[in-house]
Amino acid sequence: QTGINVETSQPTYQTANVVAKLDTSSKKIVVIGAHYDNAGTGEGAADNATGIVTMYLLAKRLAEVKSKLPFDVYFVAFGGEEQGLCGSKHFVKDLKQNGDLGNVLVMFNLDGIAGGDDLYVQCENKSTDLENLLVASSKNLSTKLNVKPYAAGISAMVDAYGYGYYETTQNSDHTPFRLEGVPTALFFSGSFSYLDGYSESADATKRVSNTSQDTFKNLEANRGAEFVKKMQTVNDILFNAVTSADFGDVALQARSQLVNVSAAYGYVPSVVTVVLALIAVITVL
Repeated sequence: QTGINVETSQPTYQTANVVAKLDTSSKKIVVIGAHYDNAGTGEGAADNATGIVTMYLLAKRLAEVKSKLPFDVYFVAFGGEEQGLCGSKHFVKDLKQNGDLGNVLVMFNLDGIAGGDDLYVQCENKSTDLENLLVASSKNLSTKLNVKPYAAGISAMVDAYGYGYYETTQNSDHTPFRLEGVPTALFFSGSFSYLDGYSESADATKRVSNTSQDTFKNLEANRGAEFVKKMQTVNDILFNAVTSADFGDVALQARSQLVNVSAAYGYVPSVVTVVLALIAVITVL
């Protein structure tokens, strides 16, 4: 706590990003990030100690093959994610001011990678080479990597983050990067259904994020082996992907495969969609 907001009388806080750089003297950059703050009353074991620990172990592993990497790697523990992506917004702003943002090939985000019913990756709202490479990098592993089901997107008129469409999974630290045109991949463990769109688990008794149940003791007693397995899987997938012979070409082409949100989800398509929906409802009634 650093002070009091004079307008709201609420306490104000200060946070910080923790950044480690694997320097290969390359101009190209890969960012691997996870947030370390916790919004609940628990210890933040699932959300997001799982991401932080996995990133740390991956950093140690990639450091051993540093001489073979044709790009620098930034490992970033973001602060203030739960308060509005504060740390990632600040980091992207710094990259932009330093002239480095255009050199970022891909941003990988690890957020709640263990805790849900499965293990997912989301890149774009369509199939991309980056997504395919990540899935291929998991093919010989014991835990399957699932692709987030593609959604049609919601009207741009209710777009919360400026993507052109809105999905709950945008609410994490990859979002500021994607809004600046950087290809991203989010790893997480949520479950999907037509009604709820996203939930940490289809089983309400297993939903621990941002609750008092998000403790190391609780997870160790009930799902410890599963957590370790998913964390190791994400570690292996990212190591296999970024050290593969195909990663360089895939990463260089990733920007050209980003969704054209203005064409697919802009205001004109959104208005047309809303009008057609209203006509359909009126017709049914």
